[in-house]
Amino acid sequence: MQLAIPYFKTDPCKLLVDLFQAYYDARKNKRNTINALNFERHLESSLFALYNEIIEGRYEPQPSICFIVDRPVKREIFAADFRDRVVHHLIYNYISPIFENSFINDSYSCRKNKGTHYGIKRMDHFIRSCSQNYRKDCYILKLDISGYFMAINKPLLFKKVKSELIKNVGKIEFDHFVKKDLQIRYYGRYVDDFILIHQDKAYLKSAIEPIREFLDYNLQLKLHPDKIYMQHFTKGVKYLGSVIKPHRIYIARRTKGNFFEAIEKQNEIVRYRKPGKEELKHFLCSMNSYMGIMKHYKTYKARRKMIFKHLSGSWWNQVYLSDSVKKFVLKRKVCFGS
Repeated sequence: MQLAIPYFKTDPCKLLVDLFQAYYDARKNKRNTINALNFERHLESSLFALYNEIIEGRYEPQPSICFIVDRPVKREIFAADFRDRVVHHLIYNYISPIFENSFINDSYSCRKNKGTHYGIKRMDHFIRSCSQNYRKDCYILKLDISGYFMAINKPLLFKKVKSELIKNVGKIEFDHFVKKDLQIRYYGRYVDDFILIHQDKAYLKSAIEPIREFLDYNLQLKLHPDKIYMQHFTKGVKYLGSVIKPHRIYIARRTKGNFFEAIEKQNEIVRYRKPGKEELKHFLCSMNSYMGIMKHYKTYKARRKMIFKHLSGSWWNQVYLSDSVKKFVLKRKVCFGS
C-alpha cells in the first residue's frame, strides 16, 4: 500500500521523526496491552521496519481483531493491530489541520480540547442562550444515525477524500447543511449523536425530514427510527454520558452503574489477599478515571456515597481520598516502572 505521506521521499528524516511521535500518541492508554508491549520490546527495530515499509511502498495493514460488545448496545468492534494504530496516528497528525479548517466549532469527536466535556458544556450554553437564561420556551431535538460505523459508505468516503481534499468528508457537509441551509444556530454533533435547539417546536419537527433525506441521498446513512427525541428544555436531555437540566448537569445512570461495577471488580481482588503492584496500579487507573469524569458534574454526594458504602475496607489500608473526594492516592509510595 502506497501511503500519500507529505515529503516522505524528499525529507525521509522528517517522516522518521513523525513516526516516533505517532508511536507516542498511539501508546497513550494502550501501553499495557499485549500488542503494544510486543511492539515496545523491540521499539527501534519495529519503528524502523515500519518506516522502511512506508518509504518503499510495501506497507500493508494487518488483520484487525473483531469482537462483539453488549454495552451500552450490541456492537461489532474492529481493533487494529498496534503497528497499524501507529500508522493511523501518523496519518491523523498530517490530515488533522486540513480537517480543522472544515469542521464547524461544535463537532466534538477526535479534536484537541473538543471532547465530551466540551460538548456537554456547549449544549448547556446553547440551552441557556436559546431560552434566554431559562425565561423563554425552547425545544431540544436529539437524533441518532442507525449503525453509523458499519453503514457508512467507505468507497464514497475515500472518493471524497481524494477528489475534494477532505472538504466534505463524512459528516462535515452535513454539519454545514444543518447550520446554513436549515439555519439552526444551536447545533452540535458527537460522531452519530447530534442535537438541534430552537425556540420553535414546529420548525424543529419540520427539519427532521430534510435531515433524513440529506443523510440518505448524500451519505447513504439512515436516521435511527427509535432514537428521535424532542422535549421542552425543562425536561432535560441525556447527552454524552450526562443529563443536562436547567441550572445543573448530572452524570447519567449508566455511568454510575459502570462505576459501581468497577468498584465490585476491585473488591474481588482484595477479598482473599493483599493487592500486588500491578493491581494497585490498575486500581488507581480505573477508579480515578471514573472520579475524573464525575468530578465535572454535581456528583459529590453520589461519589461519596458509592465509595464509602461499597468499596471494600481492605482497600482503605492501601489508599486514601484527596482533594474533596476527587482522587485516590496510595498511602505508601510504589514505583510502577516505565
